[in-house]
Amino acid sequence: MVKEVLIYPDKRLKLVSKEIVEFNETLHQQIDDMHDTMVKLGGVGLAAIQIGIDIRALVLNIPKDENEEQKKEDTLEVINPVIIHRDGVEISSEGCLSLPGVYEEVQRSKHIVLEY
Repeated sequence: MVKEVLIYPDKRLKLVSKEIVEFNETLHQQIDDMHDTMVKLGGVGLAAIQIGIDIRALVLNIPKDENEEQKKEDTLEVINPVIIHRDGVEISSEGCLSLPGVYEEVQRSKHIVLEY
């Protein structure tokens, strides 16, 4: 189900998300809703907090080309992520579903190792 995305400066976006300790049907439905919302709104990633759920979860689906369909089976579902290594620097233009229409140059690590 497509959910409403919180728009900055909504204060809920600043909540500290809780670690997920129970993997149940509720979590499964929340992840499905996040995927549906991300795809419907044309995003490539969405954190749970962006739909008002303060848990440490996000979904990612970066198509190889802009016209490629975002298939559910290609979506990365990330629970309780921790970056354990990073290196390099890369700058690219990014947008955010919580900041509609805004694109900025963002500096990020070129490579990361993520545990989740």
